[in-house]
Amino acid sequence: MPKEDGSEEAFAEVIKSIAGRLRNCYVIDLYTYAPPYDEAFKKKYFCGHMNAMGYLLTAHYVMTYIDWIIRHNADDFAFVQFIGSGYKLFDGRGS
Repeated sequence: MPKEDGSEEAFAEVIKSIAGRLRNCYVIDLYTYAPPYDEAFKKKYFCGHMNAMGYLLTAHYVMTYIDWIIRHNADDFAFVQFIGSGYKLFDGRGS
């Protein structure tokens, strides 16, 4: 969750700690890397709840972050196209 009123920090830390215990688990850390959803942000991108522009902007944050993660961890994503296909592939790392 992006920063909003400060209460999100504990949530962000729990998510990071869970991911830290799992193999090949990545966190899209909007708390650290997205701009805060402060009053100025809400004035433009909320209307009681996030509006269409807010959802689109947030989607771009997530897409950009996922792209960065994959590009910097390419080996971990080499065979994702086969997930759920029933194919068991050897990736050279014993899996």
